[in-house]
Amino acid sequence: MDHLRACLDSQANAAYVYFGEIARGEVAKSLPAADEVAAVPDFAADGQPLGAELLDVERQLPRVFRD
Repeated sequence: MDHLRACLDSQANAAYVYFGEIARGEVAKSLPAADEVAAVPDFAADGQPLGAELLDVERQLPRVFRD
């Protein structure tokens, strides 16, 4: 992982954690979120993890990460 960056969208109650730079069209596969863990990981065609969308951040993340 080159660098870690996160973006929070409080209106959507979601966040995205980038594990590095993601080029347009680079995401080849996204896994569905499980009931217990509200996250959708994204992968490149070679299986390299690119990032993850975190859902329901109001419930999933402590306030310190949301402020």
